Amino acid sequence: MTWLQLELKNKKDGGIERIPKECLKKSLPYVVTDDIDKLYVLRFASQQCRLIGFRRGNIFFVLFIDPDLSLYNH
Repeated sequence: MTWLQLELKNKKDGGIERIPKECLKKSLPYVVTDDIDKLYVLRFASQQCRLIGFRRGNIFFVLFIDPDLSLYNH
């Protein structure tokens, strides 16, 4: 699946969601520089778990795994 396909899909149907990095309830690691203002949220495992990270080019960098949906307000 391409990034465009992910962006066009509904977030609850295997697509992605973008959230401002300030929405996270945890501190961001040093690799998240000032030029990154939004993070990507990818849902999996029947919507009950999320990967949170950022994208550089075609690479997705996973910062957090959120199995209990507690890292940001939904």
